[in-house]
Amino acid sequence: GYTRLLESYDIQYRTHSQVANITSVVGNSVSFGLALHNDKLYFTVWDEGTVYSLPTSGAGEPTLLLQDLGYRPFGLQAVDSNTQDTLEPGACGDNNGQCSHLCL
Repeated sequence: GYTRLLESYDIQYRTHSQVANITSVVGNSVSFGLALHNDKLYFTVWDEGTVYSLPTSGAGEPTLLLQDLGYRPFGLQAVDSNTQDTLEPGACGDNNGQCSHLCL
């Protein structure tokens, strides 16, 4: 089953720790896609077609970034605007996907 927890694992010390409990956002749905960029985790809520961000420290509540996507997002990829020129033409490769900071 799903725990609705975001956790990290330290391979060297073989320990894991909870980063965040996202039950308040996910509810009975499923968090599916997960991406990391700088100090933020990005995740999708599958049944709702939404994307949220959360500081990697786990402090605070998740922030809603996108909603009403009209489909269930399976994957998520964070692409920094500084690497846009190296991408093939596509959604993020064309003028950073018309995004001001980060193309998801």
